[in-house]
Amino acid sequence: MIDPDVLEEFKIEADEMLNESEEFLLNLEKGDDFDSSFNGIFRAFHSLKGAAGMFEIDPLQQFMHIVEGQFESLRSSQQMDQNQIDYFLQAVDGARNLINNGSTDFDTSLFDKINDSQEPPKELKDESVNDQKEKAKERADKKARKSAA
Repeated sequence: MIDPDVLEEFKIEADEMLNESEEFLLNLEKGDDFDSSFNGIFRAFHSLKGAAGMFEIDPLQQFMHIVEGQFESLRSSQQMDQNQIDYFLQAVDGARNLINNGSTDFDTSLFDKINDSQEPPKELKDESVNDQKEKAKERADKKARKSAA
């Protein structure tokens, strides 16, 4: 059994990693440097997967293993389209749900659908994607204000 204080510290650090990955995804969306953004996202996904394994949080570790592998498969293309960015933003939200609620309804099989079609799957078209982008931008803005202070 994980000490509750240690678990709380894990949640704080995990949230920071997820916030960082969201920032880099939003940077990709804006057209920023692919390599630095990609590497930042990959580092956050990989670190979270490793930390989840260290703390024996198997559902999160398994989820991040899948998401990290999917993400890594895009490295050689040197670009990501909007559907892929939206997918990974929702995957970040799915990881956050796993951390905070112990479960997620995010479907990692959507990855194959977005890569097989120009049209985003209906699951990626709903308002939750826009809501999550707004929340991610708010977190990034809050972090920037803290850094500037």
